[in-house]
Amino acid sequence: MINNILNSPWWVLDLILIALAFLLTVTATPLFKKVAHLTGFVDAPKTEAHKKHTKITPLLGGLAMFTPWILIIGGGMITVSQFGDVILGRHIMESLEPMTHPSVLAPLRWILLAALLSVVLGLLDDWRPLSAGKKMLGQIIIALIAIFLGGVKINIFIGIPFFAEALTLFWFVLMFNAINFFDNMDGLAAGTSAIALCLFTVIGIISGQYLITAIAAVSAGAALGFWIYNHNPASIFMGDSGSHFLAFLLAMISIKITYLLPQTNAFFAPLIPLFVLALPLYDVLAVVVIRLHLGTPIYKGDNNHVSHRFVACGLSKKMAVTMVHMLGLIIGLGVIPLMWGSYLTCAILISQSLILLILISYIQYGTRKPPTP
Repeated sequence: MINNILNSPWWVLDLILIALAFLLTVTATPLFKKVAHLTGFVDAPKTEAHKKHTKITPLLGGLAMFTPWILIIGGGMITVSQFGDVILGRHIMESLEPMTHPSVLAPLRWILLAALLSVVLGLLDDWRPLSAGKKMLGQIIIALIAIFLGGVKINIFIGIPFFAEALTLFWFVLMFNAINFFDNMDGLAAGTSAIALCLFTVIGIISGQYLITAIAAVSAGAALGFWIYNHNPASIFMGDSGSHFLAFLLAMISIKITYLLPQTNAFFAPLIPLFVLALPLYDVLAVVVIRLHLGTPIYKGDNNHVSHRFVACGLSKKMAVTMVHMLGLIIGLGVIPLMWGSYLTCAILISQSLILLILISYIQYGTRKPPTP
């Protein structure tokens, strides 16, 4: 299987897509920083209690990632339809032929629209903060477009349409809020999303899901390019536009990729997205539990995230973010063999990942010091 992957032209194409998206985002982000200052899309220092930055920072990170992303995907669709044989070669075009069918392209256009709307919803909240109810309503509408018009549904566990659609809606809304909550330190959400998208790209290549893998590769490159400017000390924030855009991509891609390989009995393989995205999911669960315990609104920001707890243990903010990224990479890489492993192998790998999460919990709640502001 590994030899087939290495001999496939797809991994080369996906590397090119990652590099292209990375370079375009690195080039575009400074332009959007200037636009943000001119239009007033900035985050003023200490406007909220849990925000501790000391300078006005641009907020158009979502557009800085979305613009290269949509240009590459749109350009790719035109290239495939008009110049595919010349640029990509006959072998790749033969693989792409089923993907150019209207039954595939029509839902893809709705997915692209939903991605755009996720950025727009975030921009509205960045410009004039929306109430929690209005924001969730927008998230639900975007998810419903992806589900009913884009064909993005979780259906591997169940055969009941209504239940599958409800579960998919829950996953989208969960990811919207998980990534939004996770965007609490410079580079944290962007880096974590980039790692997850790179892992989904690898998984997609292994499973032969070439179209969604190409989208994952472009998404990974855009997130990595933005991280260059967003890591500590950040010169631009992703804002809600960026967190909603990345959350939509992670939710959609994690659903669309096939985790079961032919001629395998990988019963645990559908759990892979839960572990690739384990840290933001763990963080949103922990923070919600803490806020409910303290009697504070679950949508009100605070300093009880896992990254803040690492800082409370003595790490610098940059080290805390790096620690989270390393843990996310370790857990994500560790569960990829669930696609082909035996029951015993899968059980060991899942246990290992769960033990790491328990270790994080021990560090997070074992410290006696309050989180450092």
